[in-house]
Amino acid sequence: EAFLHLLAMLLLYMTAFATGAVLFLVIDVFLSDPTNRGIFGADRMARFHAAILMASLPVLALVRWAINRDIIRNPAIRIAPVVRTLSYITLLITSLIMVCDMVAVLLGFLNGDLTLTFILKSSVVVLLAGGIFLWYISGLHFEETLSEGKQQDAPVQESLWRPRLSVAGFFTASVCLVFSLWIAGNPVNQRLIRLDSQRVANLRSLQSAIERFYKKETRLPKNLEELKTFPDTYDYEITDAVTGAPYFFSSTTKTDY
Repeated sequence: EAFLHLLAMLLLYMTAFATGAVLFLVIDVFLSDPTNRGIFGADRMARFHAAILMASLPVLALVRWAINRDIIRNPAIRIAPVVRTLSYITLLITSLIMVCDMVAVLLGFLNGDLTLTFILKSSVVVLLAGGIFLWYISGLHFEETLSEGKQQDAPVQESLWRPRLSVAGFFTASVCLVFSLWIAGNPVNQRLIRLDSQRVANLRSLQSAIERFYKKETRLPKNLEELKTFPDTYDYEITDAVTGAPYFFSSTTKTDY
């Protein structure tokens, strides 16, 4: 009982964090802000959050299904102390997040940074934290009503908007998963991109080694193998890591290559 509710709460936090991060990326991609110098590593961040959503969403749905199954068998689980404690902890966390978001909005207004991008990101935080807050506060209200109904032997009906709220949250997270995969790009090409980046890094290192060689010897090396004969330049890669073919070097003049 305690394990399932604690796991559901942690998975909900992971899903909400990844959903908010992806929405931030979407805002940065589709809205240009002069104060924003660009999105560095957006594809890597998108892949990271996509992995979180792909792992947490199915497990969260399965855990919630198991919890609902146990509640149907024994409704008294809803008023168990551990469930109420975890609910109050979540209410505290989401309340603090919304208050901090309000402080950030007011601070941005006072600093003159109340741009459309800033407002949308603040709205994302409020909607996510507010949705979780409403889910748990309504659950606590229903549990209190259920406890009173048991004392009075009166039937208690749960509100219909709570399941709709959970469906809306799951749908939002699923859409964010699609957006994150779109921002991340084709997984097949990611290895090729990393290999090309490694080649570019190797060539830049070779350029730096050649320049140091020239400053020390006042001449260009005859070939890249000669770089390995000097302590300052011996550890640089002179071959392609994948094909094994050596990088080509040729001097055109005494100072150019």
